[in-house]
Amino acid sequence: NVDGGLSSYHDFFENLYMSLGIKRLFRSKLNLLYRTKEIHEFKPFHVDLNENNPPWSTAIFYMNTNNGYTLFEDGTKVDSVANRMVRFNGDTLHTGATQTDERFRFVLNINYW
Repeated sequence: NVDGGLSSYHDFFENLYMSLGIKRLFRSKLNLLYRTKEIHEFKPFHVDLNENNPPWSTAIFYMNTNNGYTLFEDGTKVDSVANRMVRFNGDTLHTGATQTDERFRFVLNINYW
């Protein structure tokens, strides 16, 4: 529902961005992943923006709890738990994994300065 040009989620996202101290927002993307029969890790590992951007940070906000996760190249795994956020340097290689338990996995990916 849009009222006056702003989404009903505007305040939620605005507060989230403020809590991160964002000076410049490069991208904010809400990912919706469907349940899969087996957990699938997306490969290869990646960074979200190209190397021509100035140094940036990435934050991943998990909007619901499920058995999906974020995996970093160094082997660190962050489980998808509702209201959890992981922040890291934007040039850190990472990937996501699908879930098998919940119908949907909602993940907000934020790239900022």
